Amino acid sequence: MNLASGSLDDVDVRYRALVDVAGALTSHSDLTDLLRSLRGHLEPIVQFTFLVVCLWDRESDRITVRFFEPCDSPGSRVVGSSYPAAGTYPGMAVHTGRPVYASRVQRDGPYPSSVLAEFGVQSYCAVPLTTAHGTIGALNFGSIDPDAYTPEDIELMSRVAALVAVALENARSVETIQEQRAALQRERDQLDLLLDVTNAIVTQLDTRALFRAVAPA
Repeated sequence: MNLASGSLDDVDVRYRALVDVAGALTSHSDLTDLLRSLRGHLEPIVQFTFLVVCLWDRESDRITVRFFEPCDSPGSRVVGSSYPAAGTYPGMAVHTGRPVYASRVQRDGPYPSSVLAEFGVQSYCAVPLTTAHGTIGALNFGSIDPDAYTPEDIELMSRVAALVAVALENARSVETIQEQRAALQRERDQLDLLLDVTNAIVTQLDTRALFRAVAPA
């Protein structure tokens, strides 16, 4: 249920929701757990049927689905899939750095309109995930109700997206460090193996040389 704008109580509730989301960033070590927790924090003030996090690869200009909530829905099967950003709603959000809102989804509209229409989604919004280093993706959400979102709803979700973007960037940095450490460990293991083989060969050669030296003429 959307809260009416203009009330101090409503503003207080919205900012409390932001505080809850910010708190979740520190209480969840796993990024997937964090994203799943968003529904509980946000549903009391912003109604949505689904929540999707997409990442944007600037070089290839492609969108990849990173997370889909609810996880047990048919739509969750798209997690891991990617598509060109150009001409899509998430692409518009990452290219412009501004929210894109379709108050009444048309089946022949930009992707993923046809998919949304298939599942009865009538309102759809994509807000960019932006950090100090630039835009990294989009937070997407929608409702089976038409005209479901007010400007205040979209502003709140944009603020939530800013928090999620920081969490994503931090998680990706951690993953990169872990991958680098794993690569270094593999290289170290290979060098250790090579050293062991080299030492074995040298030892064998030294042994043969010793035998030849002591063998009777």
